[in-house]
Amino acid sequence: MSSLARYATRVATLSRDTDPRAEAIMIEILRKMTPAERLRRSFELRETTLELARQRIRKWHPNIDEHELRMRLFSLWLDADTMRRVYGWDPKEKGY
Repeated sequence: MSSLARYATRVATLSRDTDPRAEAIMIEILRKMTPAERLRRSFELRETTLELARQRIRKWHPNIDEHELRMRLFSLWLDADTMRRVYGWDPKEKGY
């Protein structure tokens, strides 16, 4: 049995919906990446996440302008007090 297979059978996954063998492969791939490659990949994932959030907001609110899109996007990550204090945007009143 390979070390990868042994790992997959002994270790609980970090995500409940991930097969241990798939997670072991993913971890092995990450270990082989340089720090720069891992950082680049994290930036790519962040951009993908932001784009998906933008698309969801546009789907739910197709007629909003860019400012409102940004406010709704920011309010997904910032707490309501910060949104009100910094941007004058109340997520409870105007939405997420």
